[in-house]
Amino acid sequence: MNSKKIIGLIMSTILLSTSTVFAESSYTLNQKRIFGNDRYETSALISKEGWKISSNVIICNGENFPDALCAVPLAKKYDAPILLNNKDSLNQNIKQELKRLNPDSVTIIGGKGVINSKVEDEIKSSVPNLKKIDRLGGTDRYETSKIIAEKVGKSNNIVLVSGKVPSDALSISSIAANKNMPILLADQNNNGIQNYVKSNSVTKTYIIGGEACVSKDIEKIVSNPERIYGKDRYESNEKILNRFQDSINFNNIYLTAAQHNGIDQFADALSSSALAAKNCNPVVLVNTDINKDTLNLIKSKVTKESIIIALGGEKIVSANLVDTLVNINSSPSKENNTSESSGGSSSSSNSNESSYTVSMKQSFPGAFTYDLEVTSNNGSEMLKGYKLLYDGTVIASDEDGDGITKPLSIFFGDDTDRSKFQISKDGKYINFSGIK
Repeated sequence: MNSKKIIGLIMSTILLSTSTVFAESSYTLNQKRIFGNDRYETSALISKEGWKISSNVIICNGENFPDALCAVPLAKKYDAPILLNNKDSLNQNIKQELKRLNPDSVTIIGGKGVINSKVEDEIKSSVPNLKKIDRLGGTDRYETSKIIAEKVGKSNNIVLVSGKVPSDALSISSIAANKNMPILLADQNNNGIQNYVKSNSVTKTYIIGGEACVSKDIEKIVSNPERIYGKDRYESNEKILNRFQDSINFNNIYLTAAQHNGIDQFADALSSSALAAKNCNPVVLVNTDINKDTLNLIKSKVTKESIIIALGGEKIVSANLVDTLVNINSSPSKENNTSESSGGSSSSSNSNESSYTVSMKQSFPGAFTYDLEVTSNNGSEMLKGYKLLYDGTVIASDEDGDGITKPLSIFFGDDTDRSKFQISKDGKYINFSGIK
């Protein structure tokens, strides 16, 4: 028995033990939408989604993002929802949600210039069992982030983000929170960051955003810096999700707008980040569409149990965009979305003009794999270095270039739809006359 057959048998055993059946891969995902008449009601509804009761609640300003950006790791530590409120008075939706949660403790993020004393007094009179209100606020947003980080607790890993734009912090917040990593604001080199790194024995620093957002000089004063960023907020979001994909739970996927009509959005993402942090779910930033690489990443991670959760009304996150993800496993090939499959033969303009015949036989008696060969119709040429796909997913690959692939026998059962097979080489689809 040659090594290729042995590898094929090992792979078949592994895949069968995990019950991977690609013939059942075409399905739609569940979806829901959480939204209210405004950001305050939406934050209350997000709280209802995640908490029946809570002994702790975080209150952030719903119109001024900087102080709030670093609050998600603290919310995770306290297992607390984040409720948004305006500066001057307690919103009625927030008031009702506080009564429902009936917390022992409320933490207000920001000084009295961010959320004033009147709101604090109204909270005290609205929550019957409230024992204390903490306020975490410094002289500016940078000091506030450091104060919040100290409350989160000592960690060897930290996250640095810009204090001037909200999107990068929102992309990393649920992940940072789940990993107990404080988030600090750091646009430029400053003593506060350097002192924090030394006093907390930080050994790893994730810098989120390009050098225009977080200065390159910062890298000189932190430990083991790793910068994650893309050409825009949506690509940065994808880079972050991709970097931490092995830690992310894709059973719930939160879609939230990073912009609307050219205006930065942060409120729904902030509220949902506390909920997403509970199970390290991803917060996906969208606009009128979704980043292509983000879409491909989600495709590779979702299961039939995954739920797409849109934050905000359809004017903010469109129904069409949600449908794109809900029907994600019915979309065209993961390798080349421009191809169309029919009877195992692509009609794409990328296809080779010549047609091929595909033949297969059991690798050896009792094997769970087949030896599959692709030859030109006149028998003069054997195709090498190709990939076999089923329903857009690569199931076998001729990596050693001998022209033989070893797909598993589970792909050739009575319920297999043979029109879903495709063969590709060098990014082009090959016309072939079926598998026999």
